[in-house]
Amino acid sequence: MDEKPLGQSVLEIMRTVLKQPQLTLQAKRQEVPQWDSLRHVELMFALEDAFGVEFTAEELALLDSGEAIAAVLVEKGHAA
Repeated sequence: MDEKPLGQSVLEIMRTVLKQPQLTLQAKRQEVPQWDSLRHVELMFALEDAFGVEFTAEELALLDSGEAIAAVLVEKGHAA
């Protein structure tokens, strides 16, 4: 990953995968109609590729906002 702040990098990936340029890190999955189960999987794959991590099944269920995603990435060793 490049030298952008973690939140900004997560947000860019979310906006690209979900095709929602106005998303914020606070957007919740249940509030974004485009964030269905298929897009959730696509988003998780994109994040795993971008950050070189793997999410567990338990984590996948919890990753329902940009903030939650960034928090798990920090837990996995990425700087905020």
